[in-house]
Formats: sequence, C-alpha cells, structure tokens
Amino acid sequence: THYGPLKNLAAADDRFAVGGMQFVRGRPTYKLLPGTVGESFALAVAERLELPQSVLSRANDLLDSDTRQMGELIQELEDQKLLIEEQASEMEEKKRELGRMEFELKERQVKVEKEQLNIRRKEARKFAKDLEEKERVLEDILSKLKSDPSRRIVAKSWDDIKFVKRDALNEAENV
Repeated sequence: THYGPLKNLAAADDRFAVGGMQFVRGRPTYKLLPGTVGESFALAVAERLELPQSVLSRANDLLDSDTRQMGELIQELEDQKLLIEEQASEMEEKKRELGRMEFELKERQVKVEKEQLNIRRKEARKFAKDLEEKERVLEDILSKLKSDPSRRIVAKSWDDIKFVKRDALNEAENV
C-alpha cells in the first residue's frame, strides 16, 4: 500500500507486515519484497503507458512535497541498492574466475616441477654415465702404471689424469 497510516500500522504492530513490489529502473519485475516499503511508481507507469501529459501533470501537482521527496529518496535508494547488487554479482564472478586461474596456475606449477625433476634426473644419469667412463679411463691409467712404472709412462699418465679431472669438472659445471 501507499497509504501512510497502513504503513505506520505495520511498523507499530507485529501482526501486520508491509511489502513492496520491486521496480528496476522504473520498470516492474513483479517480484514481491516483503518487509520493504516502496515508492508508488504509478506516475512512472502512467508516463510509460503514454497517458496524456495533462493527466500526468495534474497527478504530479496533487502529490504533497513530503510524498514527492520520499518517493525520490526511495527511488535513489533502490537505484543504489541495484548498483550494489550488480557490483556484488560482478565481484562474485571475478572471485570465481580468480579461483579458476589459481587452480590452473597450480596445475601448471606442478607440471613444470615434474618436468624439472625429470630433466634433473636425466642429467644426473648422464653425469653418472660420464663419471663411469672417466673411472674406466683412470683404471686403464692405473693398470698401465702397474705394468710399467717408468718415468715416461708416469708423466703421460699424470697428463691423462689432469685431462680426465678437467673434463669431469667441466661436465659437473654444466649439470
């Protein structure tokens, strides 16, 4: 109702309740909003239905200033409420999108970590294989030294050991 005494009765007596119809941007949604008091959109609806301007002007003139001011305030509040609801809806959608993005990022991170681990394992196997080859070379050098401990063989073997050591250090830096 738009009748003030009835609104006041609902405010003063728990046996009564008020309700208003939802209007969005001056158009009815046909949704009942229990517990709310709304503006009369009769003039807005009449204008939208293209009633004669003289009728609309006369109806507007018959409204007292308090009713007109209250209607304007209620309309402003409803517009602000609608804007807040739209913003809240947008924020919820952004929150859901952020959640999806975080999930995708975690999946990618796990995938990258697995790839890095596989690469490190592969490099470690290659390094171990290269070390085994170096060990065989050193065993050959040691075998030669045992069979012929001459000075020339020792000097050549020492050069070979230095080469194997340098080669092993270079490979270790590249892992």
